[in-house]
Amino acid sequence: MTEPTVDTLTRRLASLEREVRRWKLIASGVFALLSLTILFWPTVATLQEVQKRLLAEEIKANEMLAARFALLDQSGKRRGALSILADGSVGLELSAPDGKTVSLSGDVGGRAGLTLYDSNRKLRAEMYLGQDGAPRLSFYDGNGKVTWTAP
Repeated sequence: MTEPTVDTLTRRLASLEREVRRWKLIASGVFALLSLTILFWPTVATLQEVQKRLLAEEIKANEMLAARFALLDQSGKRRGALSILADGSVGLELSAPDGKTVSLSGDVGGRAGLTLYDSNRKLRAEMYLGQDGAPRLSFYDGNGKVTWTAP
């Protein structure tokens, strides 16, 4: 048997050290993957259960609660809203691309009505029921002054 030389032993030791580093790297990756799986498994399982329920059965909502619903166009511009207004009334607002707005509101100062605004957000027309329940119709100029009303 021949004795290995120092050079041969050094090469062999370097090879073994590279192999040990490779195994350490692989073991670290497996450990990290296992840790993430254990950490996030409850979330994944819950999401899968919700997806299965949505696909397997029709979920019906009897009621949805919110203070405001907004409608956005493709560019993200607000084009409509259903909300509780500052005075406590309920309002539905729909806007055209040029800014002209139609608003339908309930119980604005004790009356329900339909209002039309121009592109500068100035009130231009209003049809509403007064506090006494009588219908009224009003038209306004660009400065907000009544130009015609009935009755």
